[in-house]
Amino acid sequence: MRRIVYAGTAFYTGDALAEALLEYSRALARRDIADTVFVPGRTAQGDVGPVEVLIGPASQIVSEPADEVGPDLEDDEMVARLRQLTDELTTRKK
Repeated sequence: MRRIVYAGTAFYTGDALAEALLEYSRALARRDIADTVFVPGRTAQGDVGPVEVLIGPASQIVSEPADEVGPDLEDDEMVARLRQLTDELTTRKK
């Protein structure tokens, strides 16, 4: 489980989701572009749902290990989508 801190708030998500989100954010920053994605997340109160995150060159996102606040969130389709978007940005020429 990872705690994502972003824009003065925090949410919890699974390890693979957090890793894919940060990799995509880094790829966007290198291209000097931004995107909005919805990531499965959990609040500190335990509410689960999609969290909308604007990521890009100015994003200051922190991902840190977190004690379990519930079952680890997993979404293989979202992880695959974020990785595909990352690959598209890192393999095409500017």
